[in-house]
Amino acid sequence: MYRTCLTAVLLVLCFSEVKGQLIKCRSCVGATDLSDCESMVVCDSRVEECYMDKKVTNRLTVEYTGGCRHKLICEQLRMSKRSDITTCAKCCNTTDCNSKLCGIDPGDGLQCFNCDSSSSTLQGHVRNPDDCVTLTTCAPNEVCYSMTDEVGHENFHYTCKAATICKLLMRQVFNDLDHCYANRTIESSGQWTNECGDSPNTGLIGKRATSVCHACCGDTTCNHGTCRDIQLNLYRMYKAGIFDPDSLMIIGK
Repeated sequence: MYRTCLTAVLLVLCFSEVKGQLIKCRSCVGATDLSDCESMVVCDSRVEECYMDKKVTNRLTVEYTGGCRHKLICEQLRMSKRSDITTCAKCCNTTDCNSKLCGIDPGDGLQCFNCDSSSSTLQGHVRNPDDCVTLTTCAPNEVCYSMTDEVGHENFHYTCKAATICKLLMRQVFNDLDHCYANRTIESSGQWTNECGDSPNTGLIGKRATSVCHACCGDTTCNHGTCRDIQLNLYRMYKAGIFDPDSLMIIGK
């Protein structure tokens, strides 16, 4: 019995450690701009990095290929010269960082994670935020949106939503957080406190919380992670004067 329990504990610890080392990278082959890279691949940052290659084809067109690459290969590429065909080969080690490598054109429109049965035919809602690997390009009047509901267990939804609705949602989120943290500073650890009437498994914010959480933002792939983490990160930036609640974007980015 003791051995069984010990094994179970070790498995949980190992899983938690691996989960903390995962990053998401843009995945595409032969892309002409970032709009062709609307899927992500999950990489183990202990041994892999995100990469983006740029090459000139025989037709004299430019194509991009991205995904995960072993760190040893990335290191070799950093020290080697580019070939006439591959004009750029770079690696990086944070989520979605290869979307900014080798001068790939961001394309038109805002790209957001898109895992919601009502808006995606590729991937529905997920029970773990790390499982969402599908992207979409939002309409001009939309921004990135994250929602968590609880029907027996937490379901994480990611998609685009009308900017007008999102501005109202985020004003309410910030008002609730202002009320919650009145005359207090948010803990640097980022933990939700009992004083604010919450725990990671209860509702939105404070004592008026429900089992539904909403968050919106206007920067590329900004709806990554849990809804509550997104809310708190945006609130911190808002209080620091670097997040604009009207545009829902980071100022000066």
